[in-house]
Amino acid sequence: KSVSAPVYDAPDVISDCLAKRSIANLDRIQFLSLICPGPFLEIRFIYRDRTAGRRGEQRFLASVKELDWSEVERMNAAGFNAYYGVGARKNNMDGTKDGVKEIRALWVDLDAKDFDPSDLIKGKDQAFLTLSEQLPVHLQPSVVVDSGGGYHAYWLLQAPFDVTRVEARAQAEAAMVCFARLRAGRF
Repeated sequence: KSVSAPVYDAPDVISDCLAKRSIANLDRIQFLSLICPGPFLEIRFIYRDRTAGRRGEQRFLASVKELDWSEVERMNAAGFNAYYGVGARKNNMDGTKDGVKEIRALWVDLDAKDFDPSDLIKGKDQAFLTLSEQLPVHLQPSVVVDSGGGYHAYWLLQAPFDVTRVEARAQAEAAMVCFARLRAGRF
């Protein structure tokens, strides 16, 4: 059975469920604890040179406290990028969106290459300006993370949002699609 996702053209519909706060200067543990305190935080290591034939690794942790940052740094030095799943997982086996139990934020990935493929520094500047200039004050993200190749923007929710029902997941995805319009300058 397919469920059509509602279309949110009015940003005020989204703002009703957002936490009304902005957070500055979080360290990586504080940030991950806000986004996915557990259970089952997903971490993936993906080799930067995908043509090299090296396989990545996927791990599920009971909480952020189990994450060994020295291991993340070793993997990074060995040529792997580290990625985290934004939602808390139902179990320690399913890294797909169907495996997500709840989310504590809405998010969007603003890559510099989507704003200016010929000049990544300029594209990154444009991505940041888009966040600060196109969104009204009440829709500014709670947290902005410099990803190296752009920015990840997160809007913290007032309460964890259960996405185990297809309809609820479709509602969350529709809200994130609205924020993703920032990439095209159409918010």
